[in-house]
Amino acid sequence: MSLVAIALHVDAAYVALHHVIRISVVMAAAPLVFKLLKRGT
Repeated sequence: MSLVAIALHVDAAYVALHHVIRISVVMAAAPLVFKLLKRGT
């Protein structure tokens, strides 16, 4: 992701931080989503 940011002339630190936050949110939300899906079936 940082290489893409550098290639696009975007702040690499901002892109890396956004990527880390995005992955953290997905990892935190996944168990809840799977519980809801399992409960529905």
